Amino acid sequence: MLTMKLQDSLVIETDETRERAQALLDELLRTRAEVESQREQSNRSDPMSIVTGRSSLDNAIERTRSMVHLLEQTSRALREGLTSSLTPAEREILEEIDAEVAAGR
Repeated sequence: MLTMKLQDSLVIETDETRERAQALLDELLRTRAEVESQREQSNRSDPMSIVTGRSSLDNAIERTRSMVHLLEQTSRALREGLTSSLTPAEREILEEIDAEVAAGR
């Protein structure tokens, strides 16, 4: 069981991380709009999007949205003191992110 001080600290850190992730998501969305506008003006296509049906920016946006959602859920769970309120899918996403972070070190 977490102490109140540790729980409060984790809530603050989680909220700050969520805010940074949201800022990143907002920037990715702006960048995608700019790139799409430039592609239309230059009449060029995205090779990755042609092959996979999704651009690399689309993938990054989807992943970042998932991260923001997970951070919101985690913050809510910490506030409630019920980390078990995360769904198995949300726990799996968290484990994937942890593995990616560990691999990047």
